[in-house]
Amino acid sequence: MAQSKLTSELQCPVCLGLFADPVTLPCGHNVCRGCLESYLATARETHLCPECRAPIPRRDFRTNWALRNMADRARQEEEKRDREPPRCPEHGEKLRLFCETDGTLICLVCRDSRSHRGHGFKPVQEAAQEFRESLLAAQKAVKEDV
Repeated sequence: MAQSKLTSELQCPVCLGLFADPVTLPCGHNVCRGCLESYLATARETHLCPECRAPIPRRDFRTNWALRNMADRARQEEEKRDREPPRCPEHGEKLRLFCETDGTLICLVCRDSRSHRGHGFKPVQEAAQEFRESLLAAQKAVKEDV
């Protein structure tokens, strides 16, 4: 929860992505330099801050280095999280088993819990291979029908 709150604070109000080369506007709000340059290139008489609608005078904007460093760090953490195997939301353990009864991935602690008592399990890799095989068979059947 705290991580998603932090990530939302590091989000450009224009592109909604993590800040890339953020600059601070005179009103104190921040936007990506690329987003600001694209916006300022529009043929408007006045340009307004996307957050508070204060006028933005055309001038050189300074990079917000602290915000840039935090956004870069958040981006690295996000990439690291994406590379890590998923974990059980309840126990924080690696999801090593597929519960055939519920059709969900579970950890070893979940397997031994009351909620999965009497259920059938398979290692995640084995279940994934079986799903791939059934998907290929279904794909083949569809191609034959066409």
